[in-house]
Amino acid sequence: MRRLMLAALAVAAITTSTARAQTDMGQIPFYPWCGVTWDSNGEHRSCGFVSYAQCMDYAHGLGGMCFENVWGASRPSPAPAEEKPRRRR
Repeated sequence: MRRLMLAALAVAAITTSTARAQTDMGQIPFYPWCGVTWDSNGEHRSCGFVSYAQCMDYAHGLGGMCFENVWGASRPSPAPAEEKPRRRR
């Protein structure tokens, strides 16, 4: 019986140590604007705005400001332009 309990504990320890949380970042929506406000409790950030105007509606009333979201998944960057080969003189 003791061996059975030890085996069950070993299997449980191996199973729980190899399990990892996996988040598909492609499924999380990206919001391009963040707002920051300050009060007596400190700084508060909210990065859930789809437009600058929406962010300013939030921040202006609370004496805050808006900035572009630089965290998380971003929009795909444009394809790089092809470089022309340099002419040798």
